[in-house]
Amino acid sequence: MLQGHGNNRNAFPGKISCDFSSNVLPAALPGDLLEHLKGRLETLSDYPEVDAAIAARCLQTQHAASGAGVLVTNGSTEAFYLLAHLFRGARSGIVLPSFAEYEDAARCYRHQISFLKAEAVNVKNCRQLDLLWLGQPNNPDGRCWSPHFLRELAQSLPQTTLLIDEAYQELCSDAEGLTTQVLPPNMVVVRSLTKIYGLAGLRAGYLLAQGKLLEKLQPLRMPWSVNSLALAAITWLHAHPTDHKPQIDTTLSEARKLQKALRQRPELEVTPSACNFFLTRTRVGTAADLQRYLVAEHGLLIRNADNFRGLGPGHFRVAAQTPAANLQLQKAIVEWLNQQY
Repeated sequence: MLQGHGNNRNAFPGKISCDFSSNVLPAALPGDLLEHLKGRLETLSDYPEVDAAIAARCLQTQHAASGAGVLVTNGSTEAFYLLAHLFRGARSGIVLPSFAEYEDAARCYRHQISFLKAEAVNVKNCRQLDLLWLGQPNNPDGRCWSPHFLRELAQSLPQTTLLIDEAYQELCSDAEGLTTQVLPPNMVVVRSLTKIYGLAGLRAGYLLAQGKLLEKLQPLRMPWSVNSLALAAITWLHAHPTDHKPQIDTTLSEARKLQKALRQRPELEVTPSACNFFLTRTRVGTAADLQRYLVAEHGLLIRNADNFRGLGPGHFRVAAQTPAANLQLQKAIVEWLNQQY
């Protein structure tokens, strides 16, 4: 397992006043949901529903246009490991850089991994793959694929299954979801409630796939893999749709402003992103040095991205927070840059 995910604030006990390392929408947890979950604590004495079927039906209703079935998982990470298990020993293609759990899951089940650059993802280069892992948008750089391209790719590669990770789809202005139309039989879409609703601790995710693929996945999952409170959250959110669009729009606007501000410094290379997070490379010092400085001097945590395969010691990721916090981070980074001379 990769060490050093975002939201690694436990490594800095009592030192973090604002966390820019995690891509979760800030202050997203609905207060009414929190009260509902407090009232469900007595259910912890019972086993949760063994297959999460009720929650699955709720989610399937939300994505009815996809024509796909739903499998509820313990966060999106369980979905990745289930797919890797199903394709044990397969030929997997992973784009660099990408979320490290793709590679971790594939290696756990002894996949033969080919690493691809984004521009190399095409029919010719992917024809020999059994499984292709794609973030939509991609973590850590916010790269997006057009739904038309992904559907054409799936149609042209009937022997290849496309795993599309939409964990951040709602937190990106350029990433169109794939579940508004019928999913191809060789496509799996993985989604998460963590990012949009601020439910990282509950571990609530799900995957959508057509019947035959879903039937193969069902026997591989552990019973009771999703806890009672996570299931209660899914059913409550289905009954009480929460409009986070104003908050998302504000956060995306702040992310653009922060990118623009950091781009003014010649020492920083900022990768354009339409998401609430973006990737940056410092040309002076290292991301690890910058992270240590920000924590020690300002209580601010960024994601040191040097352990993403394909990235180097200067790369770090930032997820936008409140306007005041973003300005504080901007000034603190400039302060550190000025000290490098």
